[in-house]
Amino acid sequence: MPLMMSLIFTTASGQQYRADPLPKLSRPAGMRFGVVKSDYDTTWTEQDKNGVMRTITKLDRNSRNEILALKPQGTGYDAPAGQAVPATARFSDDKPVSMPCNLQWWLFDMNKDKAPTLARAKADWASCFRNNVWMSNNSGTWTRHDCINENGMPDFLQVQPMMTGGAVFRYIGETAKDYLVEAINPLVNYVKFTPELYPWLFFTPTLSARKQLKDEKGYVTGYETWYQEPMHFFGEKMRVPVFGFIPDARATVTGFVNRLPKFRGRLLEAGELVPNPFVMRDGRALLNPYEGF
Repeated sequence: MPLMMSLIFTTASGQQYRADPLPKLSRPAGMRFGVVKSDYDTTWTEQDKNGVMRTITKLDRNSRNEILALKPQGTGYDAPAGQAVPATARFSDDKPVSMPCNLQWWLFDMNKDKAPTLARAKADWASCFRNNVWMSNNSGTWTRHDCINENGMPDFLQVQPMMTGGAVFRYIGETAKDYLVEAINPLVNYVKFTPELYPWLFFTPTLSARKQLKDEKGYVTGYETWYQEPMHFFGEKMRVPVFGFIPDARATVTGFVNRLPKFRGRLLEAGELVPNPFVMRDGRALLNPYEGF
């Protein structure tokens, strides 16, 4: 029987939650795994606003986007200065996933007990998948059918397949530019997959964050840019599927993969455990969702 752990902890907003008992995971024999790099540990080569190629590393996402927008660090880009933004790792094949009610309820039921009340769980769902936020882009709960809250909108939610910094993935193979990672096809029999049995097929969404450094007079003197925190939804313990539509017989669990750009991930060495994806600005030590894996 797996070892179990539980813990009472407080979110950044001051709310208390009891952490789910976490089984001590073991890695299946014969499989190879990797992790999505944090924004801080990723080396980005992108064009700035003037078309000049920039190579950027050891920065949070907000600071990187300020550089590309030719704005001073701390003035804010994706979010106001000092705040955290989603640490998205977009797949090369980002064919959108339509989320009819059965798919929405499968994902909601997987996470609802992590919130203190059902009402809070429903509010977290609506907020997590609202428009213009990480996965949902312009097809979120503001304008599409939210089956959990029955908002009366037409069509269904639609999300973009991705992972976030710190997520573990199963390595299936590679191309010149991408790692092939095992994924769940939402059009096939997805309900048999759970985070407890297949931890590489689900991830806790994370934020790339920075912390202001101030002198004794309160003036900002710099930033610590290496923080990576869980999104606050569902008591900071939400699980989201790794979606993909590309058939690949080597993906022996699901039969499908997606393509993660190589610069955004790294393969684990033999015997290397998955590191804790969370580095918190407030100093809390959160449970590693991949403990022992």
